[in-house]
Amino acid sequence: MANLTYAEMAEALRVTLGAATAISTSEAVGSLSDGFEDLPKLRVYPQRGETDSMQGNAPRTTFRSGIRVSDTVFSVDVICHQRANVDEDMTETLATLDSVEAVLIAQKTKPFFGEQRILDFWWSWEIVSFSQGQGDSAIPYLGLRISVTLKAA
Repeated sequence: MANLTYAEMAEALRVTLGAATAISTSEAVGSLSDGFEDLPKLRVYPQRGETDSMQGNAPRTTFRSGIRVSDTVFSVDVICHQRANVDEDMTETLATLDSVEAVLIAQKTKPFFGEQRILDFWWSWEIVSFSQGQGDSAIPYLGLRISVTLKAA
């Protein structure tokens, strides 16, 4: 079985996390856009990765050849709300986080994100500001950046 591509992993995350009740639209590699319509909007793309050596760290071997395991960090950006009132913005952002995190927590057994080759995963999150446009005409938005690490073979 071939290794998962980055686009396949991003799509698996998009489909699963895009089903969160708070999400209006979702995009992954191949369909990313610059627009901020239909909020909250979820975007998934690879950020960085690391692949192990085959010197005994592989989970199994086939015909005496090791199988490499990769840890790939994906950014899941969720643009939640145009900035207006800090309390309203934060309340909506936290409700969106709860919704997306409930989907992550529900991934208790394989296949994680509907993909057998994903062996394990973990995540962290932070509240971030996004902007649309540049300079004085930039429009600020409050949102989330969820870093999801997928361990895949």
